[in-house]
Amino acid sequence: MKNSISTNAFSIFVRDIFLTVSVLINGILIGRFLGPEYFGYWTILLLIPSYAEAFGRTKIDLAAVYFISKNNRNSNSILNTINSAGFIFSIIILVLFFLFFDIIYEGIFSNSESNLQFELALISFQFPFQVFFLNYCYYFLALEKIKIYNQMVIIKAISFTLLLLILLLYKLSLTGVIISFTLSTIIGFLFGFIKSNNGFFLFRFNFNEFKLLFKYSLHLYVSGLLSHFSELASRTIAVFFISPVLVGFLGLGQSVSRLLNRVNDALNQILYSKVSKLELKSAQDISAKSFRTILLILILLSLVFLILVDQFIEITYGLEFKEAGLVAKIILPGVVLFGASSIFLSFFNGIGKANVIPKVQIIPLILQIIITTLLTKYFLLIGAALGYSIGLLLYSTFLILKYLNFTKKNLSELFPGKEEFIFIKELITEKINFYK
Repeated sequence: MKNSISTNAFSIFVRDIFLTVSVLINGILIGRFLGPEYFGYWTILLLIPSYAEAFGRTKIDLAAVYFISKNNRNSNSILNTINSAGFIFSIIILVLFFLFFDIIYEGIFSNSESNLQFELALISFQFPFQVFFLNYCYYFLALEKIKIYNQMVIIKAISFTLLLLILLLYKLSLTGVIISFTLSTIIGFLFGFIKSNNGFFLFRFNFNEFKLLFKYSLHLYVSGLLSHFSELASRTIAVFFISPVLVGFLGLGQSVSRLLNRVNDALNQILYSKVSKLELKSAQDISAKSFRTILLILILLSLVFLILVDQFIEITYGLEFKEAGLVAKIILPGVVLFGASSIFLSFFNGIGKANVIPKVQIIPLILQIIITTLLTKYFLLIGAALGYSIGLLLYSTFLILKYLNFTKKNLSELFPGKEEFIFIKELITEKINFYK
């Protein structure tokens, strides 16, 4: 019998608690041993694999979830196709990256006094392995093999932490961090490959199958591209106006505040696959209920977050990073509303209406870029944080309005009520009793 949405989501949430701890440890190790300046350089370098993924990952891995879940297509054939496509597009992205290497370097390190060309080149090679890693993640999600999916992600996280700790013995450097980052991705991918029982790593490019997947994923690709721009806009714009140290504080504030989104991420990953199999009315109802529940959970968690974030950053990262606490607080409102409204992304993707999402994203993104540029120019770090938060709030508002217009539901149906309080209480009680 297939696990329920709440059970699978809780399984991923428990995994994400572990991942949160791992991410925090990794960030603390890097911040403590590299210091604010090189932590800032690391934050800037991470823009490269992020943009590579935005442009080079066609999202056919997400389309594979839809077709395997909905149409019962041959999963091994689809896996071979998305791996072959991933390899081809990875090569294209790497070639383009090195063709424009000097321009990219001068752009993102215009405020840097250090020579980081080797580190910039090195981090680009993480991208192809990240593509394969994600291919296997979504392959196991489509098959609802949540345990293997969780194991892949956990193994990648543990590998990164252990490699960082080992490299500490050899005086951790920025190069060591990049090597750990890349090797952990390779290890996670190899575990998924072994568990797939798909024989050799074959590059069988089925053009007709690729065309089918890409046709569906085109809207997901455009949507993903716009989402990456929205996520990275503040940091990218900040690179041109503030020092690498302050860019690091912005990145840390974003990372710490977005830890709250582990809650909605857990549900989203399950909901997408489930919604693909439901009738439209059922999909609408379960999405609305999920929104109410996640919104309530995030509001409650954000109150705790506001009390503890300053002390947490000062104790773990050090007093040198205290400005990141203010950044995290500024970003928090956007994180909460976006976390809840992201449920509707899974709804539209799951019902085969992925084309709706890019249309919703365009206006908020344009406004975000304009607002963030102006605010960062005049208010520096605080302006960049405000621009990011406003961008999340705008996108969330447009997404909610689109969902209400599509489903003809009333806004009041999205307000958390007594039912959500009871559901959360019962879920927590159930899981506590289970682990006793």
